[in-house]
Amino acid sequence: LHQAGWRWMLRSDVEAIARLERKAFRRSAHPSYQPWTQQQVAKILSHGYVSGNVLFQNGSIVAYSILGHSRDYIAIYRLAVDPDYQGIGLG
Repeated sequence: LHQAGWRWMLRSDVEAIARLERKAFRRSAHPSYQPWTQQQVAKILSHGYVSGNVLFQNGSIVAYSILGHSRDYIAIYRLAVDPDYQGIGLG
């Protein structure tokens, strides 16, 4: 992976995350793994106990994580890798 790096998720990433959601979860029949909308992504990120990270390559987001956290735990709310980048160890 060339020119790739992790950074904190920004509000300006919400649209790209929603696009990646649709791409990564489009074939899932399970109700818990349906793509989140742009509004759902924005809402979860508005909570003070939630943070997100994105992995970008050449200016595009290719993976992300959304985590809930407190003093006692960290929970993975969402983790996705662009299907075009799956199978190469990013997840």
